[in-house]
Amino acid sequence: QLLQQQQLLVKLMEQQQQLLQMLQQPQQIPNLLQQLQQSQAQFQQLVQQQQQLLQKLQQMQPSLQQFLQKQQPIFEEILKAKQSLLKNLKQQLDYLLQFQK
Repeated sequence: QLLQQQQLLVKLMEQQQQLLQMLQQPQQIPNLLQQLQQSQAQFQQLVQQQQQLLQKLQQMQPSLQQFLQKQQPIFEEILKAKQSLLKNLKQQLDYLLQFQK
């Protein structure tokens, strides 16, 4: 959606260039007005899309936060389990190293 908005923005900028060129030819003014109205409508559409996107992001934020809060204890448990496993492995390694001496 962001890519669409960027493409639309580029299109609007190109249209502005065309409008500037047309301004130098007075007989083109009716076409110019029509293009200007189209550009305004497209820009308005772009603004609405951005507002909708922002609303969606704001709606997602609480559930994302909730998800992360639920994940935290799980990660802490995994970390504790790994630490315990490493401790056991170290004890076994120390035990085995005694026989090498």
